[in-house]
Amino acid sequence: MSQSAYTGNDKKRDPEVIEELNRQLRYMERSIAQHKCNAVKNERRVKTDIKKKTKENTSLLMDLNAIKFEDKKQSIALKKKLLELNMLEE
Repeated sequence: MSQSAYTGNDKKRDPEVIEELNRQLRYMERSIAQHKCNAVKNERRVKTDIKKKTKENTSLLMDLNAIKFEDKKQSIALKKKLLELNMLEE
């Protein structure tokens, strides 16, 4: 039992007061347990969300790099064709 269940001269308080304190203690213990459970669920959800976003971003970066590479290839091919066209015109 908690120290608040005793008076200054070590006599027990009214049993109703002790019972109320015990009820409050049980309520707080349940409340803390529920908050802990919610925190664990939230942490799992956040980690899953971060992994999902990381995977999506990685995929988007790979696509972007492929498009940049293809654009560079097309640009080089266009320059070559323009050179050929200029040579043919001369």
